[in-house]
Amino acid sequence: MQDRLSQLRLAASAALLSMLLAACGGDPELSAPPIDTDPYTSTDAQEEPTETLQAALADFGSCMSIEVWVKSGIYKLYKAEDLQNTQCQACHSDNTGGAALSEDVVWAFKKNQVLPSVMRLVTGTVDDRGNFKTLVPSNRYIDKGIDPCLPGESCHPKYSLPAVMQRSVATFVEESLNRWKSDNCHAPYVPSED
Repeated sequence: MQDRLSQLRLAASAALLSMLLAACGGDPELSAPPIDTDPYTSTDAQEEPTETLQAALADFGSCMSIEVWVKSGIYKLYKAEDLQNTQCQACHSDNTGGAALSEDVVWAFKKNQVLPSVMRLVTGTVDDRGNFKTLVPSNRYIDKGIDPCLPGESCHPKYSLPAVMQRSVATFVEESLNRWKSDNCHAPYVPSED
């Protein structure tokens, strides 16, 4: 009886936390770990997620380095062109569609540090219980131009990033993920010699 009462109190606390997070603009689906209210299952074997996707994206964004942004060459994405020779900045210099691509290097960097643009760089994975696990490259800047388009849909113009630009994106994301994972955000950047 005491265990059941404890489980119910825990569930009530979790529900209250979810309501408070929702009222304060938080996303209870991403902020609160799942609660097992079954008194017949052991809670000892369950691990709560240590971080949410939102928190990881914020940490990743704050760990990004403008030095790496420039030296990797990803800042040049604004010049990439679609198949009609229109540069990306023509549509994305104001963060349209959550893609912040502009010749204003500092503005583009800062916009790509936060939602929604940071999701063009990385995305989250989940564990077998559906909890946030880690961040991985999303490849959206690389793959968006080759996404399939069904008839009747309003689709992004087709493009294929040149190999050098694909390497710039991959290099920036890999370096930033390594810095975030190792909690070494302020390390000097030493580009690899390819």
